[in-house]
Amino acid sequence: MQRFLTVTVFALLVSACGHATPEHVESTATATLNPPRPTEGATLLPAAIEIHNFPVIPAISEYAREIFLDGQARGRNAQVFAKVGDCMTDSPNYLIPFSTGQYDLDNQDHLQATIDWFKAVTVRDVDGQPVDSFSTPSMAAGSGFTSAGPLDPTWANPNWCQSGESPLVCEYRITNPSLALIMFGTSDVYSIQPDKFEHYLRTMIEETIDGGIVPILSTFPPRPDYPEDSIIYNEIVVQLAVDYDIPLVNLWLALQDVPGYGVDPEHPNRLTLPEDGCAACFTPDHMDAGITVHNMTTLMVLHEVTKEMLSR
Repeated sequence: MQRFLTVTVFALLVSACGHATPEHVESTATATLNPPRPTEGATLLPAAIEIHNFPVIPAISEYAREIFLDGQARGRNAQVFAKVGDCMTDSPNYLIPFSTGQYDLDNQDHLQATIDWFKAVTVRDVDGQPVDSFSTPSMAAGSGFTSAGPLDPTWANPNWCQSGESPLVCEYRITNPSLALIMFGTSDVYSIQPDKFEHYLRTMIEETIDGGIVPILSTFPPRPDYPEDSIIYNEIVVQLAVDYDIPLVNLWLALQDVPGYGVDPEHPNRLTLPEDGCAACFTPDHMDAGITVHNMTTLMVLHEVTKEMLSR
């Protein structure tokens, strides 16, 4: 835990998933910017980068700001973010407590402004109830999703999505976000080959950028049952963040000193909860739970990104 606090300050600057492995239908999106487009399969594996060298909370690049400004010119909502991921993203303990008021920022009171910023906008109505970015159930996140899931129209919700529309495109159309939190890997390590994982994640990044949305990538928690593969797949995530000069949350590093890496030993696709169940309480006695660290790092990066995007 000490490493998490030290690295974060220095950087400043649930149920288990299923085994679904849907295939992707190629996108026909056209870029409006001139982002870096590395050659398909160009990511270097696995020794090209050292994951320990990347801070928990990233500095925000000028290129990320260009994506943001492009999105603003196209009508993207600066007070909305999308969630794209597997069961860890789809968890009822992830981010939703910030919407329901079940959180304690402890000595991180400066983060309240970020909560207020994103809570102020209703993304849509679900079952007659207005939901914000924290609480909206994402079309592009779900239990059983691998990195292929958000790209495959087979998995789109027919109640919300148009015919032939992928869950990712559907989510972006419905929520109109300026930012997208993207985390995959915990299910991919045992069901998707590294080159396919890279391909799907790269496609997701490019479709997000092409939509005028800033992709915020995240490394995923170490899987105790797949330790070596966890590093390899996380290094793919890091390399892609470098390739595209986009923000990276190094959750893998943040969890290194958390007991069991913050992973439920009985359900490796699930993060641990504090004993009292407060998943977004940032007091010291809660920070040994994986979900608490996940919520804290996400809120911190949203704070940094929003501050940088709106202050220049």
